[in-house]
Amino acid sequence: MLPLYTRTLTPSEVGAYEWFTAISMSLLAVLPLEITQAVAHLRTQKLDDETLRRQVRTAFSFTLLVFGIFAVVVTVASQMLSGMVLGGRFESWLIICSAWLLFLNGVLYFLQNELRWTLQAKQYALTSLATAVVTAAAALIFLAMFDLGLLGLYGALILGVAAGILLAIRCMPQQPGWRIERGHLAAMLAFSAPFAVASLSIILATTIDRIMIAQLLNLESLGQYGVALRIASVAMLAFQGFQLAVLPATVGQRDGARRESSLEQSFRIFLLIAIAIAIGLGAVAPEVLSLVATDAYRGSEVYIPVLLIGIVFSAAYPFAPGLWLRGHTKRMGLIGICIVLVGLSANFTLIPLAGSMGAALAYAVTGLSYCLVMFWASDRVLPVGRRYAPLVLACIAFMAGCIAMAWMLAAQEVLAFRIVLAVVVTILSACLLTSRDERRNAIGKLGSQWGKF
Repeated sequence: MLPLYTRTLTPSEVGAYEWFTAISMSLLAVLPLEITQAVAHLRTQKLDDETLRRQVRTAFSFTLLVFGIFAVVVTVASQMLSGMVLGGRFESWLIICSAWLLFLNGVLYFLQNELRWTLQAKQYALTSLATAVVTAAAALIFLAMFDLGLLGLYGALILGVAAGILLAIRCMPQQPGWRIERGHLAAMLAFSAPFAVASLSIILATTIDRIMIAQLLNLESLGQYGVALRIASVAMLAFQGFQLAVLPATVGQRDGARRESSLEQSFRIFLLIAIAIAIGLGAVAPEVLSLVATDAYRGSEVYIPVLLIGIVFSAAYPFAPGLWLRGHTKRMGLIGICIVLVGLSANFTLIPLAGSMGAALAYAVTGLSYCLVMFWASDRVLPVGRRYAPLVLACIAFMAGCIAMAWMLAAQEVLAFRIVLAVVVTILSACLLTSRDERRNAIGKLGSQWGKF
């Protein structure tokens, strides 16, 4: 829907939406104290069905309560907040819509996590599809037909998330119900509260760039940067399912040696796929931008390859689950706080020097830092037997390729040269991340499938 948004909203309106989205992502983790992660962790233990059902019901009720209270408080105080947020440049209704959209997103996040951890993959996909289809249909009506601007965008998002919630409830193996049991709540929050600090820290680390652009530059710059980030995030579509599935699949394996081997191989496959897609998307960034955005956003394509560095590395954390599996959530919280400080320092240093490109570089530095620290900490408590030399070389080749791609975009090099660079980086990464036998087997399987075709 990005082509519709960029043609019906001004860059400042897109910037305002990005600003509220960044704030909402942080609140999504901190308000319920990531209690859904405690429910997921309980599934790694041997609990009877009744105990698990009561804990899920308590967690769901707690989620509804905290998000509901927050939405009501924001609605009552919306007039005061409108003068404080973004300098009063937008009406109070925008704050109210954002608060209730956050409430609905919090409920959907919990329900989809339940579908994910009960291995209801098809139902998870259906709820996501329903949310996207209803949002798209409503946005076409509200924005293209009635030109309602930001009000229409938020109306479409609210309708889409509400549709996803209704379908998720129907797909649940057991209806969660409404009741809070203090004993279960205290036990779950004891595990999840430190994890909430970690999640909030990581979300802040990966959204602080947008917050800082709004404060140090302007909403128009944030709108242009936000469109580049949205285009770069398209790469997530290709490997997000793989990323979401790895932890439930890992927890389901009781054989420790097999689990470690699966994690090691899965990460190499993920990294190869992510590198190929990211560098390929960076190569065609100007062409994609011309398709989805107007001339008001021209020039923001140079941010895309650099942003892709941060996207790929920040998406790698499920392949380093040692701290989570061992229950070291306090250590995860401490790591998260350190990464936030890295992100803040990078943005404060680079944005005044290089503007939005400085924010893109800070985003890349933050994602890389988080990846390095998480893998180091995870492998200390759950050794996986990774061969780090080829992994490091492949990552260096990917980062160098993205920086070179950004330079080529700034120099307006022709598409053919960019494609050559993308192919070279992909082939080099494939050689580093796979063994000779793995390549031979893959080529053999491709050949046999091609023969059948």
